[in-house]
Amino acid sequence: MLLNRERAYAVMDKHGLDVLVASTEGNVAYTTDYWPLGTFRPMGHQSFCILPRDEKKEPAIVMPISDLAAWVTKKSWVQEIWSYGTYHVEGFEQLHGHEKKFKEVETRLISSRLCYPSSLEALIAALRHKSFAGASIGLDEMNIPVQHIEALKTKLDRAKISYAYEIFREIRMIKTPEEIARIHRSTQVAERAVEDVWSSARVGMTEIQLAGICRSSISRQGGVPALWFVGCGTLSSLTDRDPTDYALRPGDWIMLDVFSSVEHYYSDTARSVVLGDPSPRQVKYYEAILKGRNEALKLIKPGVKASEIYRAAIGAIRDNGIPHFRRHHIGHSTGIEPYDPPLINADTDLPLEENMVVIIETPYYEVGFGAIQLEDTVLVTSDGFRYLSALPQELQVIG
Repeated sequence: MLLNRERAYAVMDKHGLDVLVASTEGNVAYTTDYWPLGTFRPMGHQSFCILPRDEKKEPAIVMPISDLAAWVTKKSWVQEIWSYGTYHVEGFEQLHGHEKKFKEVETRLISSRLCYPSSLEALIAALRHKSFAGASIGLDEMNIPVQHIEALKTKLDRAKISYAYEIFREIRMIKTPEEIARIHRSTQVAERAVEDVWSSARVGMTEIQLAGICRSSISRQGGVPALWFVGCGTLSSLTDRDPTDYALRPGDWIMLDVFSSVEHYYSDTARSVVLGDPSPRQVKYYEAILKGRNEALKLIKPGVKASEIYRAAIGAIRDNGIPHFRRHHIGHSTGIEPYDPPLINADTDLPLEENMVVIIETPYYEVGFGAIQLEDTVLVTSDGFRYLSALPQELQVIG
């Protein structure tokens, strides 16, 4: 199970909520283990998870009936379904396995009149049926049109509806064992892609070619490429853009920043290497960035505030060779969304807790020089941390 149920109930109690309603792709999947692949592609299609605080009340999924196959083929722990819309599948003369279950559930939903014309009608019917018409409802507002929110407030006028996207993020900060395992696998996929680029890079190869190697490696390993940025030479300082036809030269930086997704969980991995002999300035600046990263890692353990980690990294980089270094954050978490809290910056005084996943990064971008980036993923343990990433940390010289 992905959902940290004990933490979810504790956070709901903290905020005085009787029920949570998930709407975004990640939050629906997190609370149900069902990934609504079709729902979030066409405009206007929605899925919801209704998660009661009362453990005696069953949670429920609201989904378009066209997404029923996604639920049937996944082992969701949520078995109560409310559907909407129309969908036609023919040829069920001989039924077995997933096909048999699909037809059984479809028939039950339609015959029981649990299939409604719209997502809003299905959601309202489910909330009323489960006696939440006058409850304190935490609504994940990030994938619901404003007019639907207003309709909910009108139709459930006795309910107290508050926005809960950030509450879901608060719950997701502490990872379950299954989440940790998926992030680890995703990190391994991204790191293998980075190594494949390193082993392929030669003078004359272009950013476009190297980005293709990175993307293909992720796919071959069963991952889904989410970001495969490859920046070469001084152009590496201009990040998060499409690759160009710039051709590698001796002494160039090759900076990779890679997001991959495995079983819908993200990793975020980055490294800068040099093709051929590095210059003294490249070595000096890399060592400063590495020092800042290491000082941040020294502080990672339960109870340490994110802002303390941020200040330690920034100070170490400035004291060890880059006195003008600036950075808005030096890390974040990841999970079913690429960026989970906490953000490691000057303003986040949230203390770390055991089973948080933290990504530490101390990048430096300078036009005319290039980019230095080291990004590693760690799991906060009871007395410190352990690496989920495994790439070498010292400056690598390739080619």
